[in-house]
Amino acid sequence: MGPSRPIDMLAEMRSPRRILAVLERALTVRDGERCGIALAYRASVRREPELPIVDFLDLREGDHVTAALGLARLLRLLREARLATAGDWIGRPEAAAERLARAVGREFRLEVAPRSRVHFEAWTEDGALAVADVSEIEADEDAFFVRRLGPHAPVRVARAQVVRRQTTLERWLEVRSVARKPV
Repeated sequence: MGPSRPIDMLAEMRSPRRILAVLERALTVRDGERCGIALAYRASVRREPELPIVDFLDLREGDHVTAALGLARLLRLLREARLATAGDWIGRPEAAAERLARAVGREFRLEVAPRSRVHFEAWTEDGALAVADVSEIEADEDAFFVRRLGPHAPVRVARAQVVRRQTTLERWLEVRSVARKPV
């Protein structure tokens, strides 16, 4: 039973699960192509992991599937918070965040899934190199080979030039769905 327990815990962390959480912030995001609302929640129960619980509602203008999904999730959250859903939300994240401000402090039942991202940083004699979304790092006597997610070529960093290196793991819980707190 001892060796199988860590495997069971890993499977439990990967699968989506339901938790009770309080909406803490609804912030407007406008940078580059991103236009929407960043939501931050806090788990209501102490036994839940201390990972950030985040969500992003994409409300950019245009014919984007992600904007349609972001609008649907916004309307669902407003409905579950018992707030009025009427309004023109696409391209207007400020108005949506203002409406969601009334839901801050309310508790919801969230379905969340764990997410993670690995970053590799190397400081060399020529400067610094940062690689995000790393899938694997291999090293031999001459160099580090950093493989990224997606169709990207590996990055080769010569060991002789590396003064310092650091690999960091960023973990969070991503919101999959929102429902009203059961009574």
